[in-house]
Amino acid sequence: MNSRKNVIVLDILVHLGFLVWGIMAYIYFQERLYADAGFFVAKVIHYETFWIELNRYARVFSQWLPLIAIKSGASLKTVLILFSLCPVIFFYTIFVISRYWLKNQQVGWMLLSMCTIGISFGFATQGFELYYCAALLLVLHVLLQRPTFSLRAKLLLASITIFIVVNYQLIIVLIAGVLCINYFINRTVSIKTISAIMSLSLATICIKFLLVEHSYESKKAAYVINNIVEWNYDMNYLKDLLSFLIKYYIELIVVMLGTVFYYLIGKRWRWLLGFLIFFILGILIAIVTFPQLEHTRYQEQCYFFLIYISCFPMVMDIMRSFKGKVKMFLHIILFGLVIYRFSVINYSMELFTKRVDFMHRLINYAQTTEGNKFILNEANARTIVVYPFFSFAMETLLLSGLYPKQKSVSVILDNYITYGENERKLRNENLYVSTSRSFYNRPDSLLKHNSVNKRYFDFPSGKYYKLNGSVPNNTVLDFEKRTIELKASTIEKLNASESGDLKIVITNNSHVPLNSEQLRIGYRWVEEGSVIPMDWVGYLNPLEIDLFPSNHYEQTIRVHMPKQAGEYDLKIIAFLNVKGVSHTINNTSLKVIVEK
Repeated sequence: MNSRKNVIVLDILVHLGFLVWGIMAYIYFQERLYADAGFFVAKVIHYETFWIELNRYARVFSQWLPLIAIKSGASLKTVLILFSLCPVIFFYTIFVISRYWLKNQQVGWMLLSMCTIGISFGFATQGFELYYCAALLLVLHVLLQRPTFSLRAKLLLASITIFIVVNYQLIIVLIAGVLCINYFINRTVSIKTISAIMSLSLATICIKFLLVEHSYESKKAAYVINNIVEWNYDMNYLKDLLSFLIKYYIELIVVMLGTVFYYLIGKRWRWLLGFLIFFILGILIAIVTFPQLEHTRYQEQCYFFLIYISCFPMVMDIMRSFKGKVKMFLHIILFGLVIYRFSVINYSMELFTKRVDFMHRLINYAQTTEGNKFILNEANARTIVVYPFFSFAMETLLLSGLYPKQKSVSVILDNYITYGENERKLRNENLYVSTSRSFYNRPDSLLKHNSVNKRYFDFPSGKYYKLNGSVPNNTVLDFEKRTIELKASTIEKLNASESGDLKIVITNNSHVPLNSEQLRIGYRWVEEGSVIPMDWVGYLNPLEIDLFPSNHYEQTIRVHMPKQAGEYDLKIIAFLNVKGVSHTINNTSLKVIVEK
């Protein structure tokens, strides 16, 4: 009876984990349009069909539900929410099939682990093919544990193998690891079965390269080879790599060490050796595909092999081998870790929320000006927006479509306008930039306006307008009349030496437009009437757009707290650079309490 209760409790915890995942996907549906995610869903919306590139058909799993909504005439908001929920539904379906049909209790735990441990920025870019393939590999693993294989089971094994290899060839490494576990640990597969699956995987890779080789594969291979040859993987690099792993993957290291400890005390030397070999292989794959030690969503995708390899033995084998209270305790610890990782993801989404807010500010301002297509100076975006920017035009168009009573807007960064022959081609006002060509040449980086789904977007043809840097510099400004009105809201409570955002509203009451390259918003900390000395580097925030007469603009500026706790006056200052000299044209003050 107690054992039965434990099973029910553990199942409830998995369901709760997916519920938290789904709630976060719903809340952050706009943030989850970042990079490739926004690019692909925009294509699905415009063409009202699946959009697949590089024969990576796993994208279907993130597109089928929004496509049904589009065909049913649902609102754009509904389409985008369903797009955000689609991955959660897919992984939850894999859990339900594995748990209640294939009778494996660990798959749900593995799905929650691999999609949270080591993942933060990646939450904003759902749809990565390897995530879906790795989930299907779990189904293959469970099927391999069956004592006998019917013809239908063999066909299912073959289908899963072919599908995941077609989508992501390097997954053959994980397939080999799963086969090793089932041969050496579970002893459920024969050499004949291993040979058949590996042969099928290699044959699939060869056939794909022979029949449908894409320039992306050859460029990616050349990129990896260059990383192997050119990067200096010396002791200093290894030390930096260890520091990087401790900073961003400490939970993963703990799981890895737990696996090593378990195999050591059990004197399972072959299993320990196999695990260490695959763990090192996972690190090698990570660093040759992304040798830079910087935390990005792409880096997280490259390190996914390491996540999978680290979690798989612990979750799918070791935790399953325990019974009773020990098993319950370990799973509760894992559940706590998953919830903690969701809190880390929630914290990480702050950057993407600021990115979305920035886009909405540009969209709202564009409603007051002429045109639908706009160019933004990349320098003005880089201080606020998470890199990369290749999907910026698509994302702003999608977000503007959430307001059906307003005109649709697409904003592109200036360096994409000047890319290749874009500037010449865009003299044709019937074209607009959808995305940069990125790592490989996407033939549709420039699109015709008539390709836009008119049900969701009011996006007529027209020329591009600059949002900043286009109006003449001011040489004279009447400071006495306070032609620039500046307001600031209360800053969030922060501790000493922390950084935070402050919302400001700036209004141009003059008769001349203000060039964003000229205007900067700075600040000073004042304590008991004395200005606190500080380094001004990074303390002058740019005005995001050119501000025309009788217009106002709301944006955030970055503020760094003083080193000591206390009560301060925060003086916000608008500076105008005239002939190399900065003039204070207005200021406002706030009372701020800086905590320890």
